[in-house]
Amino acid sequence: MHDLGHPGGNSDNLVDMGDIRALVFNAKSVLENMHAMNAFLLFMNPTMNFLSHLVRLRTRAWVRVRVRVRVRYTCRQRNRRDTV
Repeated sequence: MHDLGHPGGNSDNLVDMGDIRALVFNAKSVLENMHAMNAFLLFMNPTMNFLSHLVRLRTRAWVRVRVRVRVRYTCRQRNRRDTV
């Protein structure tokens, strides 16, 4: 999922240019949020949804949160902030 639909550059570039993605994601982890969004849009296709076998909505929600956390963890800005 990481880098799915990557436009090149980084989140700061998108924020500086006023890119629509920066607005949609409130200029926070723009590319990471975009990657997660694109992945979950793919999951809406029944042939690509590996979560469809999870019956309980609570379990599906837990998996979605875990995926989002893992994708967002790749954000260099977040990693730098968390280590300072």
